Amino acid sequence: MSRLIRRLLSSVVLLWAVYSLTFLLTRFAPGNPFSEGRHLPPDVMANLLKTYHLDRPLWEQYLLTLGQMLSGNWGTSYKATGIPVSEIISQTLPVSL
Repeated sequence: MSRLIRRLLSSVVLLWAVYSLTFLLTRFAPGNPFSEGRHLPPDVMANLLKTYHLDRPLWEQYLLTLGQMLSGNWGTSYKATGIPVSEIISQTLPVSL
């Protein structure tokens, strides 16, 4: 039983580490998800940054997104506008299995 608990705890720590590393790598990359190959008006860009909480401090973005991930609210896709990420995963996961 203790081996199972250790494995579960190590899995949780590993998931947290992967999440944290991915979060930091995406936030320290140049630009933002909306500046890639597009020239948006400043007011549209500001609205997108506010909608996705990218206008907030890094620590606040981290806590907000971590809370959303833990609650199962993965938000909407940056690329497939308006489509929830959980829906995209549920459609593509069976294909990858």
